[in-house]
Amino acid sequence: MPIMPFLVFGIGVDNAFLLIHSWRKWALIEQRELNENKENNQRIDTFAQRMSNVFGEMGSSIAITSLTNGIAFGVGIFSPSSLMSNFCLCTSIAIFLDFLFEFLIFAPCLPFIKWKIEENENSLKRENWPLFGIIKLKKERSSSSFSSSFLRFYSKFLVSFRAKISIFVLLFVSYILAYFGINQMETSFIPERTFPGDSPLQDTIKIFNRIMKYHSPISFFVFHPPNISDPVELNNFNKMINIIQNFPNTLHVQIWLNGYLEYHKTKINLNNSINYQPNYSLVPQFLKERRMDDKRIVQFRDFGLGNISVDSFVFGISRGGDLNWLERAFFVDKIRNIVDQFPKFNVSVFDYDSTIYDLILGVKTEMLKAVFVTLTCMALICFFVIPTLRCTGIATFSVLSISYTLLGTLGWCGQDIDPVTMINLLMAIGLSVDFSAHICYHFDILQEKQIEIQIESPIKNIKIFEQKEIEKRIEQILEVVGRPMLEAVISTIICIFPLFFISIEIIASFARTVLFLGIIGTIHGLFIVPVLLTIQINGLNRNKASGFSEGNL
Repeated sequence: MPIMPFLVFGIGVDNAFLLIHSWRKWALIEQRELNENKENNQRIDTFAQRMSNVFGEMGSSIAITSLTNGIAFGVGIFSPSSLMSNFCLCTSIAIFLDFLFEFLIFAPCLPFIKWKIEENENSLKRENWPLFGIIKLKKERSSSSFSSSFLRFYSKFLVSFRAKISIFVLLFVSYILAYFGINQMETSFIPERTFPGDSPLQDTIKIFNRIMKYHSPISFFVFHPPNISDPVELNNFNKMINIIQNFPNTLHVQIWLNGYLEYHKTKINLNNSINYQPNYSLVPQFLKERRMDDKRIVQFRDFGLGNISVDSFVFGISRGGDLNWLERAFFVDKIRNIVDQFPKFNVSVFDYDSTIYDLILGVKTEMLKAVFVTLTCMALICFFVIPTLRCTGIATFSVLSISYTLLGTLGWCGQDIDPVTMINLLMAIGLSVDFSAHICYHFDILQEKQIEIQIESPIKNIKIFEQKEIEKRIEQILEVVGRPMLEAVISTIICIFPLFFISIEIIASFARTVLFLGIIGTIHGLFIVPVLLTIQINGLNRNKASGFSEGNL
C-alpha cells in the first residue's frame, strides 16, 4: 500500500500534461485569431469554447489510458494473494477517481492560469495543421524544442528506410535478450525480500529455515475413515500411507490408527483367533489410556454397547531436507496428488504455508490468464475508441512488445516469477497503453480529417504518400504527444525515485519496473510506433487517400 500514492502520482501527471499542453495550444490559436481580427475585441465564451476543444482533442485518448489502467489493476483484484488483491482494488479506485478529478477539478482550474503569449506577430508563424483546426500558432524554431529543426530532422528519419531497418534490428536484439532474461526467472517466493535488510525478522527467517531442514510438519485430515473391518479398504488405506512414508524427504509418519490396531488385537484377540476382525469399539479406551482423549485427534460418536462410529481423524508427517520454497511447494503438490488417488477416504492436506505454496504453484497460470484478459480488454477498448484494425493492432503490438521486453529486463535484474512480478506486469500492461494509444488515436483522427477534406475538395490532388507529406504528418503527431509524453515519463520517474532508497526488495522491484517501463515505453512511443505507422501508411489504398498542403488546409 505505501507504493500506491507514488503510482497514482505517476499516472495522474500524464493526463495533466496532456490537458495543459492542449490548453496552451488552443490559447495560442485564440490569440492569433484576435490579432487577425482586431476590429472584434469581444471574447464571448472563450474559455468554454477552448475547454470544448481541449476535451474533444484529448478526452478520448485520456479515457483509453484510464480505462486500460483501471482494467489492468482490476484483473489483479482476483490475485490469490489478499495483499495484492487489496492493492489492486485500491489502485483501480484511485485511477477512476483520478480520471474524474482530471475533468471535474483540474480542467476547470486551467482558466486561472495566465499564459504569456508574445504579442509581436513577427515572433509567431502561421502553419496549416488539419489535426488541430484551421489555424495553429507556432513559435519560431529557436524558441520551441519540439518545433525545432531537430524535430523536423527526426520526423524525416522516422519515415526513412534506415528507421525501418533500425527498429527491426532493435526489436530482434531486445527480444533475444528478453528471451534469455525470462529463462533465468524461476517460480519462487523469497520471504526475505518482503522485509528491510536490517529487520530482526531476517534473523527469524534464517532460524526458521534451519528448523525446516529437520522438521516441517504436514497434517492430513481424513473425513471418511476406512472401515477397518473390511480388509480391502484397510489395505488401500495402508497403501496410501506407505506411498506417503516412502516419498522422498518424508522423515516420519505419525498416525494413531497403527497403534490402535495393535492395541485392539492385543485386547480382543487374546487367543490369536483366525476369525479376528478389528473394529472401532475400543477407540475411547485407547485414546484415554494414551492420553489423547482431549487432543481432538479422532472425532467419533458413541452409540453405546461398544458401537463406535469414527467420523474423522488427523495424522501427520515430518518433512525434512534442505528445500527451498519452490521445492516445498512441489512436495506438497505431489502429496496432494497422492491422496487424490484415494478419493474414498476424502483426505485433505494442510500445511501452515499452504497459502504461499498455492501462490507459488499458481502464479504462472494466473499471470498468463491475467495478461490475456488485460490485453483483450485493452484491445477492445482501443478498437471501440479507435475503430481501425491497423491502429488497434499497432497499439496492441506495442503493449505486448513493451511487456515482453520489460519482463526480460526484470529477469536480468534477478527477479523471479512471483505474485509481485505478476502485479508489476499487469501494471506495465496498463501503463504501456499510454505510450501507444495517444499516438495511434491522433493518427486515426488526422487520417479521418484528411479523408473529409478530400471529399469536400475532390479537385485537390494531394499525394499524402510522398515522403515530405508523411514527414509533416508524423511531425504533427509528435508535436501533440511527444512533449507531454516525455514530461510524464520524467515526472513519473521523479515520483518513484524515493522508493529506491527503501531497503525492501518488493518496493525496489516496483521502482525498477516503473523506471524500465518509462525507458522502454518512451522508445516504443517516440520511435517504434511512429515508424510502424509509416509502414502502414504505405499500405493504404491510395485511391481513398487524401492529403494536405501548405495553402489549402
